Amino acid sequence: MLTYKSLLPELKRSNILPVYLFAGPEEYLKEECIEIIKGKVFSSVDSIELNFQIIYGDNTHASTIINTCKAMPFGAKKKLIIVKNFSRLSQENKKQLAPYLKSPAAHTCLILIADKVEKGAVPVGCETVNFYSLYESEINTWIQQHVQGYGKKILPDAICALIARTGTGLFELKSEIEKLCFYAGEKERIEAIDVLEVTGENREATIFELMYAVGL
Repeated sequence: MLTYKSLLPELKRSNILPVYLFAGPEEYLKEECIEIIKGKVFSSVDSIELNFQIIYGDNTHASTIINTCKAMPFGAKKKLIIVKNFSRLSQENKKQLAPYLKSPAAHTCLILIADKVEKGAVPVGCETVNFYSLYESEINTWIQQHVQGYGKKILPDAICALIARTGTGLFELKSEIEKLCFYAGEKERIEAIDVLEVTGENREATIFELMYAVGL
């Protein structure tokens, strides 16, 4: 089993496997890796709309997944098929899907999405990737890296204030980071006061919590 951190170097080397199981609670990182895979699978001239499809496991059959994967790509070398809510696919349909997972089509990358890793229930033939909730130190690093992507730096007390005000959900943090970086304008460093001015009170944090977070 891989973690998303160990998957990223493989994706950067364009080592795209035919079948993945993305499991765990951190949905933002799953979407991030799917976008990377999409960029590796398709070129700029490929017909992405005709070769990229999302299927929902709670509203489909194994035959639909198999037939979609086996169908040849149109206007591209490969297809990318996402099966969300894979855990909700019935056991009978999972059994019917198993032979395909053991011998998948070379022209398709199939990604199964589940909210958790079920012991003893990992399909044979899948590369399982665990998208666990990030630890506090990892979230701090994640925030710093995304702020750097805008050509800026964020001070430690600003990180504390951002988490206190926004929480640890990566979708929410990404949105607030984008707003902060635009608000900062030509400023190179984001400070705690910027966070207090810009971010929404999604966690309904009190002023006392914020003062404690930034050490005031």
